[in-house]
Amino acid sequence: MNNTIIIEVNDSAQPSAECIPVGVSGEHNAAVLKFLLDTAFTNEYKYYLEFTLPNAKSFRTDYLELNQEDNSVIFSVPASLSISGCADCCLNAAKVEADGITSQLLKPKSLTLLFSSLYNANGEILKEYDFSINTLLENIKNGVFKGDKGDKGNEYILTENDKAEITDKLNEKILGKLITKDASATSDITLFDASNENAISLTVGGRTTITKPDSAAPISKDNIAAIDGLSSLTVTVDGHSEQAVFTIPLNSIDIYYDTADLISGKITNRIHTYEFDGSEVLYPGSILEYNGKPFYRCYFAPKEPMRSGSGIPGLCSHFDKIESYIANQNKLDSMASAGKIFNGIWFGQMNNIIYFFTEKSASELSAFFAEQKANGTPVKIYYILNTPIESEYEKKKIPLTAGCNLALLPKECTFDLIYYADISKVIKNIESKLS
Repeated sequence: MNNTIIIEVNDSAQPSAECIPVGVSGEHNAAVLKFLLDTAFTNEYKYYLEFTLPNAKSFRTDYLELNQEDNSVIFSVPASLSISGCADCCLNAAKVEADGITSQLLKPKSLTLLFSSLYNANGEILKEYDFSINTLLENIKNGVFKGDKGDKGNEYILTENDKAEITDKLNEKILGKLITKDASATSDITLFDASNENAISLTVGGRTTITKPDSAAPISKDNIAAIDGLSSLTVTVDGHSEQAVFTIPLNSIDIYYDTADLISGKITNRIHTYEFDGSEVLYPGSILEYNGKPFYRCYFAPKEPMRSGSGIPGLCSHFDKIESYIANQNKLDSMASAGKIFNGIWFGQMNNIIYFFTEKSASELSAFFAEQKANGTPVKIYYILNTPIESEYEKKKIPLTAGCNLALLPKECTFDLIYYADISKVIKNIESKLS
């Protein structure tokens, strides 16, 4: 049964903040946040939530529907949020114009959400657990323990050793319980609270480096962009090293990147590399003019569909990226007068289409592709896939112990880590800082 948290929101100019226990850590949809809005908030606004996690990562929800009956919006808390232990939450009310521009943004409510492994879906300690522990402690206090029939009979007076054993068991169950924790870092991290277990997930994000001798010089065999992704990686934990060599390099373009989970052996490619050889079908488009020279627009449809939309990023080894779609002569003139790039390649046109806008016609461009391929410097494009491609990779074993240091080579590699943590070590770490 979901635990519904009622949060009242007034129209005060100053945002109100409070800290509230929400529910159990790591349980999916165990709690529902219900924001009861003042009558000043109507369907003229669009509502969404922003969350900030302890590791400084932040994200926002989609727009939440306003319930007209009680003027409320609700959000079910997913496990990916509750597993963090706590999170800052801010309710946003925005007025968005027809052209998509936000004309007004209000932040009337901010919260700190607390999640505990001792809470159930109703926000309280389980009654059966509570009863059994209290009864046990009371009998220990009185020196009498009545339990199931066994080799010690129905009634048994506990010895000091018995009490010590029971205390150890309680500590093991409560303080020694393993939990999972998320961590994000670049290059290295020290895990003070890691248990003597293996990592659950170690996901490395791809990266791309681009070098070009002279961007102003004409394209030649010795003057093209070298685009290199992350092809190998070494993970070291206190002297224990594991190396990963990727058959297909992991790339990154803007906010999109390939990932490899070294523990599960799962690789997700979001970026695709295509190498032209001159045999491709190029569809001729409009012919425009600049400084008395014709410029040709040629369309290319990649076999692996690309992500479509406005401003989709991409890279090319031989041609610069054009930032705006050149629809007609007026657009070309305005871009040229503003000093913007108009001779190159455009990613992001609808219907899985990329286009080249160059001084070469479709047939001349195909001949250029074949020539570069023969020279050993083929024209390559890197674009965002519409649907990521997953593949398997050799699984790695990353042992993590308390206080271990985890380091990645090459440096500046970013990674997300999910690992087992010991509550007792977490508590001791907090206590040491407090004292």
